[in-house]
Amino acid sequence: MNGTDWETIGAALAGRRRSCVVPQYRDMGTKAFDPLLAARSALYGYPTQLPTSENISRQYFSGYMEFEEVS
Repeated sequence: MNGTDWETIGAALAGRRRSCVVPQYRDMGTKAFDPLLAARSALYGYPTQLPTSENISRQYFSGYMEFEEVS
């Protein structure tokens, strides 16, 4: 869902549906996609806190969501 807005993501996660979230998938130095990092950081579970968004400064936003991981 790369590039999708927070409202669409929130609607997709509503109802405690199982989901997979990949919070970090780019190398910090090169900004290139890193499949090993994506695999290590992926979470599979239920959302317990739906996404929020906060406008920090013009085009910069911050957000928060919480997951209960399922193994």
